[in-house]
Amino acid sequence: MKTQPLLAKITVVLLAGLFAACATPEITRVETVVEPVPVVYEVGATGPAGGFIVYDKGRVSDGWRYIEAAPVGWSGDAADPVAVWGGTGTLAGAQLDVAGSGLANTIAILDVFGEADPDTARADYAARLCADAVINGFDDWFLPSRDTMIAAYENLYRAGMGGLTTGSYWTSTERNTERAMAFNTATAGMISARKVHECHVRPVRRF
Repeated sequence: MKTQPLLAKITVVLLAGLFAACATPEITRVETVVEPVPVVYEVGATGPAGGFIVYDKGRVSDGWRYIEAAPVGWSGDAADPVAVWGGTGTLAGAQLDVAGSGLANTIAILDVFGEADPDTARADYAARLCADAVINGFDDWFLPSRDTMIAAYENLYRAGMGGLTTGSYWTSTERNTERAMAFNTATAGMISARKVHECHVRPVRRF
């Protein structure tokens, strides 16, 4: 009876099982990615650029949720500067009025009037002042639309915040070839002003 080969086979099987039992188990590492919690801003609070949150649409869409007005002294002076809206006789196509649409309006105005020209009524015009502004490292400013300027009045001027001047502020919302919309903080209403009239300017940005 041949028992030696059988014992050898049993020994090999036992040793193989022993090695398998003692082998280091494979470790699977699971990496957990923690998404940063977005900052929530209250209307009237200080925004990322040091200005004031004047509008919150409640959620992010089209890449933005909030509108921030520039801080007091954004132009280098304590009071907001005054400027013309632009030249007359031309329809810039800047007729949007809802909150946030001032960016599209401003782009349309710049496309028509271009660089400021000190020899014409376009010298330091309102949309150009806003687009050229660099405030606390941010350069994405534009001239507010009608509804954004109303929000700035409601949430800043009426609350005694933001340093808005008593008088008329340009919006980027155009009426026709001769006139554009401005908001008068003294009368709390919109007016249709001639584009060559000088009104105050306060830039805004959205994020």
